[in-house]
Amino acid sequence: MMRQDGARRDLTLVALAGAAALLALLAGPLLAGRFYLYDDLLTFHLPLRVFYARCLASGDDFRWFPDYFCGMDLHGEGQIGMLHPAHLVLYGLLPVRVALPAEFLLNYVVLLGGMVAFLRRRVGPSAAVVGGMVFTFFGYNILHFMHLNSVAVAAHLPWSLWLIDRLFRGTGRPALDGAGLALLTGSGLLLGHPQTAWYVKLVEGAYVLFLALETGRWRRVAWYAGSVGIGVLLGGVQLLPTWEALALSRRATLPAGSITMGSLHPLNLVQLVAPYVFLERYMPSHGGQGLDRFVRIHELGLYQGAAVSALLAWLALRWRALDPPARRLARGAALLAVISFLMALGDYGPFGWVLVHAPLIRSFRVPARYLLLVHLAVAVLAALAVDDLVRANRAPRSARWLALVPAAGLACWVGIRVVDQLRPGLLPTLGTNARVGFNLGLLVASAALVALAARRPRLGLLGLMLVMVADFTSYALYFHLWDTVPPLAPALDPRPEVPPVGEGDRLHITLPEPGVAYPGRRAEYRSGQLSMAGYRLTDGYVALFPARRLDYTRVEAQRLAGVAWAWDDDRDGGSWVAVPGPMPRARVEGEGPPARVAIRLDRPGRFGAEVDAPGGGRFVWNEAFHPGWTAAVDGEPATVSRADSDFMACPIPPGRHSVAFRFRPSSFRLGAAASGVGLALVVAVVLAPSGHSFAVRRRTP
Repeated sequence: MMRQDGARRDLTLVALAGAAALLALLAGPLLAGRFYLYDDLLTFHLPLRVFYARCLASGDDFRWFPDYFCGMDLHGEGQIGMLHPAHLVLYGLLPVRVALPAEFLLNYVVLLGGMVAFLRRRVGPSAAVVGGMVFTFFGYNILHFMHLNSVAVAAHLPWSLWLIDRLFRGTGRPALDGAGLALLTGSGLLLGHPQTAWYVKLVEGAYVLFLALETGRWRRVAWYAGSVGIGVLLGGVQLLPTWEALALSRRATLPAGSITMGSLHPLNLVQLVAPYVFLERYMPSHGGQGLDRFVRIHELGLYQGAAVSALLAWLALRWRALDPPARRLARGAALLAVISFLMALGDYGPFGWVLVHAPLIRSFRVPARYLLLVHLAVAVLAALAVDDLVRANRAPRSARWLALVPAAGLACWVGIRVVDQLRPGLLPTLGTNARVGFNLGLLVASAALVALAARRPRLGLLGLMLVMVADFTSYALYFHLWDTVPPLAPALDPRPEVPPVGEGDRLHITLPEPGVAYPGRRAEYRSGQLSMAGYRLTDGYVALFPARRLDYTRVEAQRLAGVAWAWDDDRDGGSWVAVPGPMPRARVEGEGPPARVAIRLDRPGRFGAEVDAPGGGRFVWNEAFHPGWTAAVDGEPATVSRADSDFMACPIPPGRHSVAFRFRPSSFRLGAAASGVGLALVVAVVLAPSGHSFAVRRRTP
C-alpha cells in the first residue's frame, strides 16, 4: 500500500510539474513587465480598462463612456465587468500596469484549479491535473487569450461542474452547493460576456441531466434550477443594462451572414492530427470570402495537442476495459463533443437555421466558439485515458494500434497535398514541411509514450509532459507572439500626433461596425490610443455598436457632433483634415437675443452648465442620446428629448438658469434591486437549516 501511495504521489508531482511549466511559460512575459498586446487586448480591453481605472481613482461614474460614439453606456456594453468584485478590487487598488496582467493570469489559474477540482471527483490526481492542463492551455481558452472576459466566464465552468457533482453525488448540505452555484452564476453574468455564459449553462444543464440519470436524485434538479434562478437575480445589475444596450445596438438586427460568420469548415477536422497542414493552420470559412476572411485561428482552432490525440486513441482501444462509471462519463463527454462540433459548423451543419432564427441565440456571432464545449469534452476524455493508463499493469496488445495516430497525421498531409496539386487554388496556402514534420514527430513520440505509460507510468507520463510543453511552446505560445510582446508601460501612455483641439471638441476616425464591415486594425489601434490620451471620438471599437441615425462619415454630422478634425486615410497616406464650423459642446436653440452658455461640469455621467437665454428655447448638448439620461433645470426635472437625431436636449424658460444632466438608467436601478434580492436569498439559503436535518428532526419523537 505504501508503495502504491508513493507511486501515485510521484505521478501527481510529474503532472504538477508539467502544469507549472506551462503556467510559467504563459506568465513569463508578464513577470518581466511585458504583455500580450495582440488584437482585442490592445484595441479594446486596454483603453477601456484605463478609463475604468481612472474613474475608480477620481470617483467619476464609469458607467458612461464619453470617449466613443459621442458617449455610450459602457456598463451596458458589459465586457469590462465593472461591477464584478474582483475587478473593483484589482483596478481600484492597483495601477493598470499591474492589474491587467494580474487579471489575465488569474483567469488561467482559476481555470486550471477548477478543472483539476472537478476531474478529481472522477479520476485520480495525476489524471485530473493532465485534464486541467488540456482544457486550460490547449484549445479555446488559450487561443482566445485576447478575449479576457470570455476566458474569465469560462473559468467558472469547471467550478460549477464541481459543485453540481457535489450536489448530486455528495453527502453534504445541498444548500451550500446551491449557494455556491448561485454565486458562480451571478459572478459569470457580472463579467459581461453573455455568449460564454450561455455555453456554461448549456454544459451545466447537460451535466445535471447526466447525473440525475446516473444517481436517480431527480429532486436535486430543482435545487440546481433554484440556484441558477438566484444567480440570475445576482447578476441582474449587469444583465438588465446589457439587455437594454443590446436592444439599442445594431447587434439586435444582425443579418444572417453576420451571425454565421465564423462557421467552422468541416475540413478543419484535419487539425486534430495535422495542425500545420495549412500555413495559417486552419481552413477558412466560406472560402475566406466576405467577413469570414477576418475570422482566424483563434476562432477556428480545433487542435488540442499531439498527446491528446494519442490519449483519445488509447481510450478508444481500452473502451471495453473501462469500469462502468468511467464508461458512462466518457460516453456523455463524447456526445457533448459531437453535438457541440455540429453547432460549431454553423451553416455547414444541421443547426444553422437555429443559430440564425432562435431568440437570443441569434445575437451571438461566430458559431465556431462552440468549440469551447468540444475542448471541455476532450479534456475530460483525456483525463479518463490517463487514469486508465496509470491503473494498467501492462500495455495490452492493442497498443500497437496507437501507430494509427501518426499515420493519420501523415495521411492528412499527403491527402491535402494531392488535392492541392489536382485543384490549385481550392485550398489555402499549405504549411511548410518542417512544421509538418515537427508535428509528425510529436505524434510519434506521443503514441510511443502512451504505450510506455501503461508499463512504466512515471516515465511515460514524464515524457508526455515534455511533449505537451513542446507542443504548447510551438503552437499556442507561437501564436501569442505573432505580434510582439512589448513592455506594457509605453502602451499605457500613448502620445498620438493630433492637431490642437479645443475643450469639448471631438475627433473622427471611421471604424465600420464589427460584423457588418470589418474595422481595420490600424483604425482601432488609433482610436484606443486617442482615448487613453484623453480625446473624444465619434466612433470606437466595442462589441455592441450603438444604433445611430446620423452618418458620421459626412461633414454635416461631424459638425453637429462638434468634430474639429477628421482622419482621412485616403489623403497623403492618411492625415487629419479640419472640419469647418463645428458646433459648440452645448448651445441654446430659440428665438430672441443669442444665449450664453458656460459649462461648469463635464465629467463621465454628469454635465452641468449655466445658461443665460433671454428668449428661452431648447438647451442642446451634443452627447449621444440615451434613455438613461435625466435632466434638471434649476433643480426641477426636465424632459430629455432627441436633438439633431442623435443628441440630447431639454426645454428651458427665458432667463438665467442652471442646467444639469445625469446618467441614471432605470435598467441599472432595477438590476441593482434584483441583485440585492439575489444576495439576500443566497444568505437565507446558507443560513437556513438543510432539508436533511429538517427531515430528521420531524421523525424524532
